[in-house]
Amino acid sequence: MTKLEKARNFMITDALCFYPKLNNPTVGKGTVNGRPFTTPSQYEINLQPKDAATLKHWIDNHLPVKEKDGVSSLTLRRRELKKDGSDNGKPRVVGADKQPMDATIIGNGSTVNVIVWQAPYGDNNESVFNSLTAVQVTDLVEYSGSSVDFDMLEEISPTVAGVKDEDLEAMF
Repeated sequence: MTKLEKARNFMITDALCFYPKLNNPTVGKGTVNGRPFTTPSQYEINLQPKDAATLKHWIDNHLPVKEKDGVSSLTLRRRELKKDGSDNGKPRVVGADKQPMDATIIGNGSTVNVIVWQAPYGDNNESVFNSLTAVQVTDLVEYSGSSVDFDMLEEISPTVAGVKDEDLEAMF
């Protein structure tokens, strides 16, 4: 893998999309060395390659691919705010016809093309910064939400006379 010398736009094609958060930014949470942290408000999308050749192409082009339980994936993000506090704008989301589309209907398993802006950073440009720029949905799997709601709770677990409120709260 060669070192990235200057900023560029890189296109990822024919990837499977999971957990897109492209309409409203979210605050991420995690831990480093057992210490909790939060990330700035950001848009994000998780991608999975369809084959080994695509995975190698991503790795060769400085994309932060991770493997968990035998599944390789890539999470791309775009911060809501720039370093100076001004709005960074949402990632552009379009359909196969290149017309703007509603990002909230993109479901897991949709096939997408993604443009990511990459820039070298560090003392000797040894690292690469990736920022999600645009998403094109080429094969939409429409998100329809969950059909389970609280009104079904009685069917799943009927309340019994004499059950304490603490026991009911433990269900949640």
